[in-house]
Amino acid sequence: MRFERRSVAEKFARGVLGTRPQGADSLKLAVRVPAGAPAVTNPDGEVGLLLDDKLWVIGSAQLATLNSSKITPVSAEQWAAYQRLPDLALR
Repeated sequence: MRFERRSVAEKFARGVLGTRPQGADSLKLAVRVPAGAPAVTNPDGEVGLLLDDKLWVIGSAQLATLNSSKITPVSAEQWAAYQRLPDLALR
């Protein structure tokens, strides 16, 4: 997983490397999180990013803001209709 914004990566990782290790570019990424990726929030206040038309719950509007993502409110029905991948929410 690669986050474009270091400030967002730091919220999910135990540590962030200062330089890219040799060979890292040859690894296949499961997902790339670009800055400004669209975000949605449901009526319960859960927040998720839409990446490749799939919902990745991140758990906080603060993380979406750090990612410069515009947060759009959606109905519970719209939220449930998204293909959902494993949550990225901090535990």
